[in-house]
Amino acid sequence: MAIPTNVELDDLLNFMNTIGLSMEQVLCREEPPACLNVEVVDEWQREYRYGRSLYNPSKLKELHTQMYKLHEWYMSLCAKHENEQYISV
Repeated sequence: MAIPTNVELDDLLNFMNTIGLSMEQVLCREEPPACLNVEVVDEWQREYRYGRSLYNPSKLKELHTQMYKLHEWYMSLCAKHENEQYISV
């Protein structure tokens, strides 16, 4: 792992101390502590496919109004133009 040139090493060490990870854990050579709250990426969001919902359909009710409207707009345009594989914005 290379450290970007615009990162101060002291800042990086302070960050690691704040989140409670060692360098080995940051580099994925060791497992992070089980008590560390890590956001798990929904498997639905790992792969984009044209015309497929951008958000897990079972969780659509969690979206705020504008994000839900964007989702509906995307789905309707994909249905209208399913052979084109692109959307003009």
